[in-house]
Amino acid sequence: MYRVDLHNDKKNRNTADWFSWELQSASNGGTSVANGLRRIRPSKDGRFVFVHTTTSVIRIDTQPQNCRPIASTLIIAGVTPTVECPRTTWPHDQIPQDPDHPANPDTGSDVTIDGNNNIFSAVAVALPDPINPGGLILAPERSFIQRLNTNAPSNNLTRFYVGGSAGFCGAAQTTTPCLSGVDVDRSGRFVYFSLPEGGENGQGAIGQIDTQACSGLSGSCTIKVWTFFKLTAAGPAQSTEPAPAEPRHLQIDDDGKIWVVTATGHLVSLDPKTNRMTKHFIPPTLEGARDLFAVSPDSSLIGYTNGEPTENKVGLLKPNRNIVPVPPDTPTIFFNTFTANFASDFANRTNGQASPCAKVADGMRQTTNDGTFVDVNIATGMPAKNNVCSPNQTVPSSQPLGLTADHSTRAGTFFYAVGDPGDAAFNRIGRVKMPRANLRARIERDDDDFDDDGKRADVDDDVDDDGIPNALDADNDNDGIPDVSDDDNDNDGIENSFDTPDKKETKQTSQQDVASGAYAQDLFTVNPGTLLVVASATSTDVLASLVVELVNNAGQVVASSLPTPGTAAVTFTPPSSGGTYTLRVKNPSAGLSTISTKILTRELWPLPIVGGVL
Repeated sequence: MYRVDLHNDKKNRNTADWFSWELQSASNGGTSVANGLRRIRPSKDGRFVFVHTTTSVIRIDTQPQNCRPIASTLIIAGVTPTVECPRTTWPHDQIPQDPDHPANPDTGSDVTIDGNNNIFSAVAVALPDPINPGGLILAPERSFIQRLNTNAPSNNLTRFYVGGSAGFCGAAQTTTPCLSGVDVDRSGRFVYFSLPEGGENGQGAIGQIDTQACSGLSGSCTIKVWTFFKLTAAGPAQSTEPAPAEPRHLQIDDDGKIWVVTATGHLVSLDPKTNRMTKHFIPPTLEGARDLFAVSPDSSLIGYTNGEPTENKVGLLKPNRNIVPVPPDTPTIFFNTFTANFASDFANRTNGQASPCAKVADGMRQTTNDGTFVDVNIATGMPAKNNVCSPNQTVPSSQPLGLTADHSTRAGTFFYAVGDPGDAAFNRIGRVKMPRANLRARIERDDDDFDDDGKRADVDDDVDDDGIPNALDADNDNDGIPDVSDDDNDNDGIENSFDTPDKKETKQTSQQDVASGAYAQDLFTVNPGTLLVVASATSTDVLASLVVELVNNAGQVVASSLPTPGTAAVTFTPPSSGGTYTLRVKNPSAGLSTISTKILTRELWPLPIVGGVL
């Protein structure tokens, strides 16, 4: 397992420090697989990192004061370890009380964690083959979702027997073992997971466990299952595309919507609050072959990876709202709690440095009825201007696997793991700023370092690093729109009228259909030290008298606008401690109206300028 420190977001320039911890040894079960930027979750306090391998759940204590020096002759990835740190391993198959559910050693899932350090994973089952000694027979009906309480000495592992081949993707090709999906929502109550063979005809489904309803040490409970069969049956006929099937990795976005990639080249969404789903098929003219691995929603821009070796794509979807109502099935499942055995030992830790190599890769863009798709081929690209790459770094990357959004910069930027860096002697991660053009996210983040050179826009005399000084450059974000007519000249989705070069701004928007007398509401977070909040709303009924209210967590109105027809706005200076607020706008019209809201915030960048560098 690796941790990389990119140093104050200077991602194109700085050498990064990295640390690695050895996951497997003879004392904790030998070799297993854990790849990509997924299957890894830190604890809330950052002390522990949990990893789901194909055979176990592993916890690494990364706190330096809990590690100890060693004298070793080992060489791991070209480096000799000098420190070892506490490691705890919970093997899947050392549960003697549950002999009918042996874990399939050739499968794996993501891992997710709630606020109490309960670790959830999906586990597929394979039974011994009675005819072929040493062989295995898949048992998709026995798959389970596992909750591991790492704080409890006994009765610390609960298995929810959901079936549906959870934890295993039968159609995975070069990306096997696939990244089967499991995620817990913000409240920690609901766990969502992929059922690759769930629902009618084994087409696939998304499941939900309510951990409050499924409480106790053992018993039965009702879960919810939204099936792809119903999604296909209720949706418009598509004669040129396959029906969505075999959901794989899933993740919950900022609004509580679940996104999942499938074996058939679809991205599928589920809003569990309204029982509405959408499906979005990657056009074959954009990506001819598909072996989708991971998904990462970044506000309303949905990132994904296609690890098929002839494609090597990191993709982005701006979805259209092709909504289909899909009522859930409510099957009954059984669950049971056991005491899991574990092994405690120490993991070798190594560290070193890695230099970045900036490249410009080939990308494509296509709009269909399902939305706008953008993809970047990570196997292509020439080193960017003024960037020196080592011989190893010029070897093309292929097979992008796990990815996660980079929240330190504009929406639509992702880190991804490289499955095949072209040389087994080193590992590689990448970062890509997807070419968004006019695609807009629901939550936009400021990007005052457009070229990632470590200089903020107010002190950078060449903000796009094209060799042309800003004063002589007519298009400083290279989007094809001259700066004189470009209302967003750094292409971060925040209008120039509010976006300053030396402050950090955000923009959050919504569009809600609101019945007469009801409210449009939008929850937002204000960081400590935020300087300003500007909230506004516009109604399709231009005569409606609108009032914008900001409500704190205690339900108190802390700011309110004057009533004005059609549109209203309010400015608020929040307390230095920050907090969570709700924008609230009542629809005073006699009928249904569409109310559009916008929330702008401004704060200081977290680090001061030192010599013109962030």
